[in-house]
Amino acid sequence: MTLLNQPSQHTFMRNGTRTTIDLGFASPDLAKRVKRWRRCLELQTTQDNHLFIETVFNISAKKEHIVRRAWHRLDIEKLREVLRRELRELGLPDLKTKADIDKYVDALVRIPQQAQEDCVPPRSPGCPQT
Repeated sequence: MTLLNQPSQHTFMRNGTRTTIDLGFASPDLAKRVKRWRRCLELQTTQDNHLFIETVFNISAKKEHIVRRAWHRLDIEKLREVLRRELRELGLPDLKTKADIDKYVDALVRIPQQAQEDCVPPRSPGCPQT
């Protein structure tokens, strides 16, 4: 764990005494994303001796790139041929173990995905959906 606040920054005040008793911790990975850690002195009240603490992290969601397909340009005959050929080559092996089944299912899923990539071109950014 990584300490976020500086030990010299007091987080508690009472009767003129200032101490650092409120500590902020984060995992090392999250600590690298700290944008700001500060005491909010402007929010101090007379009812509580602890200072409010604001921690802001620099976190952004990663946008997944999705390839849109121009289905109106599908070459259906090519798709059928690719699927027939690949599925024939794959066949139906003797599935004796869970590993055999996993490998076979992975191949079954991969074949139509690859056929789609081969037979349906990506849609241009300005192309309307169909």
